[in-house]
Amino acid sequence: AKYTFIGFSVLSLLALAVFITLWLSGFSKDSSFDYYTIYFRNNSLSGLQPEAQVTMRGIKIGSVYQVSISEKDVALVKVIIKVDTQTPVKTDTKAMVNRNLLTGLAWIELEGTTENSAELTNILPDEEHPVIPEGQGQLEQIALTLPAIFEKIDQFLTKANLIASDQNKASIE
Repeated sequence: AKYTFIGFSVLSLLALAVFITLWLSGFSKDSSFDYYTIYFRNNSLSGLQPEAQVTMRGIKIGSVYQVSISEKDVALVKVIIKVDTQTPVKTDTKAMVNRNLLTGLAWIELEGTTENSAELTNILPDEEHPVIPEGQGQLEQIALTLPAIFEKIDQFLTKANLIASDQNKASIE
């Protein structure tokens, strides 16, 4: 009877130790996340760190799990994110990097999800997780439109100079 009690006690303590180890390692917590890979080529990732926020429509839905240089192409930065399983990540979802201009801290914003699109579950060959394509952040969109805006301003100023030419002034007088 003593040996049975001691054996049962040892097995119970061992099971408790395994449970506590799994609990502290976050085993149960990570099971409620889906993992996705994003390859960034055009976005600057300065200020983006592991555990940075991943948001959709301004709501935190997950975090950055890992940031590394891609083994396939050194011009690509591979970012793995973990997202709450209830988040609708679809085939038309795009990922972009946004940052706080004062602190420089960056986060990933998922945008472009529509109701009619299919869930993103397809895992490409040589990938561990589904791949979300890169989108353009707000600063990148502004930077791309600036040359067109400056060209329009230049055209306007050229026409204004023609209107204010000496010939036109003489004709108006």
